[in-house]
Amino acid sequence: MPKSNLSPEAVIQIKISSDDTTCIEGILECQDGQLKSLAQIAGLDIANDFKGLRFCWMNLRGQDLKGFNFDGADFTGADLRDCKFDNDTFKNADLSLTTFEGDTFFLSDGSKLSGVTGQIKGEELRGISSEIIDDLRKNPNNPQSLGKLALYMWHQRADFDAAEALFQRATDHIDLDVPSLHSYARFLETARNNSIEAISLYQKSIKWLEILCAENPGEHYPQLAASLNNNSVNLAECGRHQEALENISSAIQIYEMLSTKDPLNFRPALAGALQNKANQLYDLGDHAAALDAIIKAVSINRQLAPGKEDAFKFKLADSLIIFSNSLSALGDLGQALNVSREAVQIFRELSSGNNPTYKVALGNSLVNFSRDLSNVGDATGALQAMSDSVRIYRDLSADAPDQYAPQLASCLHNLSMRFSEIGQLPRALSTLEEAIAIREKLAATNPARFNALLGNSMSLLAYGTYESGQRDHAVRHLEKAIKLVTPQAEVQPTSQAGQWLPTMQHNLARMHSLLPLII
Repeated sequence: MPKSNLSPEAVIQIKISSDDTTCIEGILECQDGQLKSLAQIAGLDIANDFKGLRFCWMNLRGQDLKGFNFDGADFTGADLRDCKFDNDTFKNADLSLTTFEGDTFFLSDGSKLSGVTGQIKGEELRGISSEIIDDLRKNPNNPQSLGKLALYMWHQRADFDAAEALFQRATDHIDLDVPSLHSYARFLETARNNSIEAISLYQKSIKWLEILCAENPGEHYPQLAASLNNNSVNLAECGRHQEALENISSAIQIYEMLSTKDPLNFRPALAGALQNKANQLYDLGDHAAALDAIIKAVSINRQLAPGKEDAFKFKLADSLIIFSNSLSALGDLGQALNVSREAVQIFRELSSGNNPTYKVALGNSLVNFSRDLSNVGDATGALQAMSDSVRIYRDLSADAPDQYAPQLASCLHNLSMRFSEIGQLPRALSTLEEAIAIREKLAATNPARFNALLGNSMSLLAYGTYESGQRDHAVRHLEKAIKLVTPQAEVQPTSQAGQWLPTMQHNLARMHSLLPLII
């Protein structure tokens, strides 16, 4: 028989089966290209072929391993029940968390649990509590442990595919685990940007929690309020504004009740819910009601922030931005500028380190600050603030272009308007063209989210082109913009797209008549 010469780098070929008990089988690819089990290749001369190789978390149950040399191999978590082996079979091998007898430890890469491909090495499982491990040893379908493992895969490993498969397994279980349902919804909302599916899960979670609250309100009210709060954000994102307001109002009522009994733990959550409500009211054009809600949130955050950790200062500054927006919408431009300046100062202090979250917040606050400076006639200051915001997002995009491309495009769009305000039309158009190039790429992969934004940038390009005397180009740009914006405007007439469309249509008619535009 010819001697096999497999290298450690090309050793393991994993085959995933639909059968949970035999999900990983066959570990060598023989010369004929077919996967063979260990038993099938027992006749080969492989005295040293398995030295130092990895068999982490593999299901090797019932294999005949006699005569094989696994000197120094890694069997972390492998299922070795009913295997036949010699005294020297596992010489110097790592047998951590292996199962030789008793119940199988189905943890592996998620494949034994939910059919996800890939491997988890033993060292990558540090941080998973022994309680989860013990629960999964006893019951591989334990929904609570599956949900906790999914959270680990999401937050610690950033393995979204494995996390989603585990969440599905946890929430499909007959013994529904409501915290896992809530976490899965949160995962879909933040990691997958899937508000529609998140709403479905949040609503299911809310129904279950309302039942549980009737039995034990003290234990389940906080989770119910959190689900209502998060669901309202997703409902608003999908244009279901009335439902969103109903959800957030219910969440606020619960948080007000909880904060009366336990202000230390629930006043921050109450402030966050009030801020969400202010955001939604602002988007609906009810600026007076939005101002009332955000004043309450800012008041709470001011009480929490002094002398506290950065997280409370962050929340204060974040609520100040919405406060500024509401003041500006109601015509109190001077006070809006003062409030947005305070937010920028806080975010500058927080972003002095390398935390990207704080840098993003600073970039966003500078956008508002630029608008407020422009509103009081300080065009130069507005341009400088907007340029600073673009610079921040360019730096962030250099390391993570996919993550920060939407914000960079938005900042470039706004920067072009600042150039226009000081009469630098060529700079304005070149900056806008860069924003459009980014938004075209984004719209190609997610038209529902980015088409209207692309249309808004195209309309601004049309107006600038018309001003420069290129009427035909301007008409084509604006016609394309209207085509991009119309679908969302028709479905959601109160959205930004719904507000943009009439202005675009009016200006297109004026272009055809060679009249000045109304912007």
